[in-house]
Amino acid sequence: MAKSALLEHARQICRLKHFSLKTEKAYLTWIRRFILFNKKRHPKEMGEEEISKYLTFLADKANVSDSTQNQFRYHPAKRQITGRSRQSAGP
Repeated sequence: MAKSALLEHARQICRLKHFSLKTEKAYLTWIRRFILFNKKRHPKEMGEEEISKYLTFLADKANVSDSTQNQFRYHPAKRQITGRSRQSAGP
């Protein structure tokens, strides 16, 4: 499933944390969607503003539940990929 170095890195993180294959696939899909939503920018170039815009889109247009949005916002794999902690804002 993973074709880019970024998605391969995310897949490795999921495997190291012993996530189920279904969970791994879901996380890779969310990461891919986030990147596409932001015009294929690398997550390291983005910060809380882009994450907030994406979560607003998910809530308003995609009818995604709060719990799913929170998974995206706070998941450790996402933080490792972007190189940011929960508290950091911006590049």
